[in-house]
Amino acid sequence: MAHRIVPAIVALGGLLASVPGIAHAQSPAYGGGLLPYTVVPRGFNPSVGIALQPRGDRVALRFDTTLLCGRRTFEVVGRTLAAFDGSAVSARGESRVPGLRLRSAWVLSGVVSGQTVTGELRIAGVRRRGGRRIPCTRHSTRRFQARVGAPPAGAPAAARPAAAYLGMSEIGIGGMPAPVVLRTSRDGRKVAARWNALARCGRGPRERLVNFTPATRVGAVGGFLRRERFTVRYSDAVVRYRVRFGGRFLADGASGRLRMRAVVMDRRRRVLTRCDTGTRGWHALAEETAAPGAPPAGSPSPGADGQSPLPPASPDPPPRVSDGVWTLHMDSEPGDYIGQGQTYDFSSPGDRITAGGAPDHLDFAVSASGNGSEYSAGFFAPPGQALQAGATYTDTTDTTSATPPGAGIAMGAESRGCNTGVGSFTVDEIAFAPDRTLRAAAVRWTFRCHRDAPAIRGSWSFHR
Repeated sequence: MAHRIVPAIVALGGLLASVPGIAHAQSPAYGGGLLPYTVVPRGFNPSVGIALQPRGDRVALRFDTTLLCGRRTFEVVGRTLAAFDGSAVSARGESRVPGLRLRSAWVLSGVVSGQTVTGELRIAGVRRRGGRRIPCTRHSTRRFQARVGAPPAGAPAAARPAAAYLGMSEIGIGGMPAPVVLRTSRDGRKVAARWNALARCGRGPRERLVNFTPATRVGAVGGFLRRERFTVRYSDAVVRYRVRFGGRFLADGASGRLRMRAVVMDRRRRVLTRCDTGTRGWHALAEETAAPGAPPAGSPSPGADGQSPLPPASPDPPPRVSDGVWTLHMDSEPGDYIGQGQTYDFSSPGDRITAGGAPDHLDFAVSASGNGSEYSAGFFAPPGQALQAGATYTDTTDTTSATPPGAGIAMGAESRGCNTGVGSFTVDEIAFAPDRTLRAAAVRWTFRCHRDAPAIRGSWSFHR
């Protein structure tokens, strides 16, 4: 059974100190991740999709995986762009997602050897629900492998038994290729796949899907094909998917084609838009076998119990602040889901705030005095850029549904949120102290749950 993992959280910040073995601007990307099963497990056994792309003296990194918080599963998307020099990957990030009251932190490390990146992702989080703190720490250590984005060149061949194939498709997500991971059954007669899709829609933001194609029979000449139809329901929409994933095994890898189509409807089943990736190619190289005595990709680290906290890492994420002089004003149009058509005014010292950010993002969460309701928002620069005072960012997409190719915006109020949001925002002021704490911020914005929805408009200023 195919599945889509929602809602998402976007891991922000982090520093990628170095990425290996790629020496010039035209070096190819690496794609892959981790798929530890061919049949959906009964318990939580997370997969990973990852892409690395050198860009001259910089390197871009993007991954997606899941966290289990209590009985609910949430998607995590991490990204960063940093200087490129050396032979080791080292990155750290954290996130806070408005509306979900969930924070996560991750540490990623790895090395490149020839055409392969082998590494480890450690990730954990905490979700607040009422007065409870729900830990999201299960299986915090996840090993992965990515292969260079070169198509396989071998002759048609049978699938390797109990093997992983790692690569990418022609679809781009956040300026990088979408990862593809295949895993064959123990006898090599079936194959499952994990792949990402991003489709253009007739209107509104693009539709993104992380799809698991369950174990599919491999033919006598190495070919396979799977067609699926399924429906996913959200708080503000219903989406019907039709997906197709097929290909053929070669001596050194596999290649084929995929397609995702979606019909997005409101809760009354009225069609809002239609989305389609078109038929796109994908390719993957067979995993490299581990050296004698080395643990295979996907196995736990020595001594790891899947419940341990993240290790200390440097640099630390930017600190958050809760003191300062601030105001928050929001006007919600009738029919707006986030603000419920009301006007809101909060300020210090009566109401409480936690605020923070980094050069590429700002975010805050306000707790109203008396009832303790939380109102929050986040504003994110395009990948690899910093927010600029005086700049206006338009056609932004809701970062809880995807890592946007451009700027991003997210909003939540009293646990209400929507994952198809669009809007714009203007940064009037942004400044940080020497210790990287937020010193000043001022942002104005307009946000809608989809392009034709009523808007909520707001302004926030903060000075410490």
